[in-house]
Amino acid sequence: MFRFKRANINYLRDGLLIPDHTVTTNRLNISGTEALCIFLRRLSYPNRLVNHNLEHIFSHFSHKVSWLNQRWIPKQALADAVAAKGAPIQNCISFIDGTIKPIARPSSNQCSSYSKHKRLHGLKFQSVMLLNGIIGHIFGPMEGKHYDCALLAANGLIAELETIGDFCLYGDQAYPLRRTLISPFRGAALSPPGARI
Repeated sequence: MFRFKRANINYLRDGLLIPDHTVTTNRLNISGTEALCIFLRRLSYPNRLVNHNLEHIFSHFSHKVSWLNQRWIPKQALADAVAAKGAPIQNCISFIDGTIKPIARPSSNQCSSYSKHKRLHGLKFQSVMLLNGIIGHIFGPMEGKHYDCALLAANGLIAELETIGDFCLYGDQAYPLRRTLISPFRGAALSPPGARI
């Protein structure tokens, strides 16, 4: 069920700063190890995450997924891996994109959650995905009517990108062109005669 051995659960509990004893919302007194195992079980299967362990972990470690300039992110190794795949950009470390999660049509304020581009009601999220599959930065939710560049402006990532040195992110055409954020040219698709040349 878990991706580590039973002996490592105590190391994980200590690393996540989970207290030795926890009182749940329905006043059950359980050990920190048991609380962690219940929490991990809920994360491993679609379930309602009404658990104060999630709040505890988020309050202590949310900065690990909301700021790109972390020691554990090997920026030069990521740039080398992108370049090894044949990318012409030698300093690209990651990729950014927005996504919309569909929701049921709300009974009021439908315009704020409606995406004209996707033609559905939803909530928008934006994430920076590292090559090793880890989300290096996440922002959201916002109303579905916003475009990716609006999410970028709202989350302050542009200022944060200035702190990571000479590295850059690659996004789709919805993103503005900056020193630390690269996107393809608009209208770069070639016509069939142009592709033959």
